[in-house]
Amino acid sequence: MNPTLNLSITIPINMFLDSIWLVELTFIFLLIIMIYPLCRYFQQLRTQHEYESRATQTYVTKLEQICSSYRHFQHDYKNILASLALAIDTKNLCEIEEVYHSFLSESTSALPLSPTLNLQLITDLNLRSLLVVKNQYAIDSGLFFKVDIAEKFNMTVTLDLYRTIGILLDNAI
Repeated sequence: MNPTLNLSITIPINMFLDSIWLVELTFIFLLIIMIYPLCRYFQQLRTQHEYESRATQTYVTKLEQICSSYRHFQHDYKNILASLALAIDTKNLCEIEEVYHSFLSESTSALPLSPTLNLQLITDLNLRSLLVVKNQYAIDSGLFFKVDIAEKFNMTVTLDLYRTIGILLDNAI
């Protein structure tokens, strides 16, 4: 009677151990299926962040160039005003006329282009970043991109609105 009793206890334990192994294998398989899309998603986020960082750096570099151009223009402007003041003091009308006409012809070429993004009125940093990235994308594509905000934009942008604006800008570009 003892061997029969042992046999009946051993069989359910083996079946139980086999089913645990199957559950563990299934769990590992499901875990792999869930982790792979997460890894891809984080890779896409990292790529997007790198692109946004490069676009922001490019934009900042362009702003620095514009500021430098304004400084050079301001320096030239002060020199021209000094020349005009001297000519006015000596009442030399020919020199005044010459400085005036040379200034007008040079000022149109010396003035830097105005910045095409006016983002200081947008409080949402993600939206600002999106606009900087799309600006860089448009410039890389050889297109003119201008954002002009008339009043403070103080709305919190939801993910859906952020995506919608991104898609609309991509389609426009």
